[in-house]
Amino acid sequence: MLRFVAGTAGFVALAALFEEALFRGYALFALRDLAGAAGAVIVTALVFAAAHQANPGFGPWAGANLALVGGVLAAWILIERDVWVAVGAHAGWNGAILLGAAIPVSGLTIPSPCHLGVLHGPDWLTGGSFGLEAALPTSVAWLGLAVWLWRS
Repeated sequence: MLRFVAGTAGFVALAALFEEALFRGYALFALRDLAGAAGAVIVTALVFAAAHQANPGFGPWAGANLALVGGVLAAWILIERDVWVAVGAHAGWNGAILLGAAIPVSGLTIPSPCHLGVLHGPDWLTGGSFGLEAALPTSVAWLGLAVWLWRS
């Protein structure tokens, strides 16, 4: 059990670090200098969402939510001038879903040795096979974070 938690936490942390470096590291700041902050946020958010198209269960709602998540993380990085806030948020989000709820994240499932999370209900509420990132609650949560960032 401990090996599973440590291994999954390590995977989640490395995946978040890789994705943040790839999508919102140097490219975000280079695009900001080239096209302005709004352009950089939009482009990196769309590329982030598009990079998940091959994941199982990907659909329009997943794409929209991933673009939202990518945009919020990009804006947060530009506000804080620190990519580590996004690495932490990204790893925390994915870790909570995989380790805490044991449900798919971005369409990927890592079977837990201690429990299996199962979501029942319509896809707009559960995200279907893609997981919560393709569901309305994710939209609400990340829009709430966007509003908080905008106000602060």
